[in-house]
Amino acid sequence: MLTLIAAVRRKPGMTHQAFVHYLHHVHGPLAAAKPLGVRRYVQNHVFDASFGSEGDAAHLTVFGRDAVTELQFHDKDALAATMSDPYTREVIGPDGAHFNDMPSALALLARPVAVTPPPRRYARTSNTCRYREPSRPCATSAVRISMGTRRSPPCTTTSRTRP
Repeated sequence: MLTLIAAVRRKPGMTHQAFVHYLHHVHGPLAAAKPLGVRRYVQNHVFDASFGSEGDAAHLTVFGRDAVTELQFHDKDALAATMSDPYTREVIGPDGAHFNDMPSALALLARPVAVTPPPRRYARTSNTCRYREPSRPCATSAVRISMGTRRSPPCTTTSRTRP
């Protein structure tokens, strides 16, 4: 899996509130409308003390970004297909100029490495639950993916319960 991480600032003259509103309510739905090869799209809206104006030194030195976006792809082919798609080049890319200070954007391509395991109630072994309460349905029977919902096979584990 690959994660494209973009740390962005609002365009000059735009308030943080207007930036977050546009990113979440306009740009996000545009991207979600045609996810292409994106497995997961996460917007992280910065809310620390870095909300000064462009001339405010604290805004530039504390963090200097208003959001960090994560796009996850299964592999480099999915990334390449998404970035070269006409929808990305003609709709998503140009929309960035409406809210984003493009010259200051930072982009990184990373491979995520899990340091902690997922919570036990969602741990999976193959297509079965590792832990479940006998009176409740399997917690993994519906796996949510941010760009849609995928159904997984029903839980077949009946003899194991939480320790």
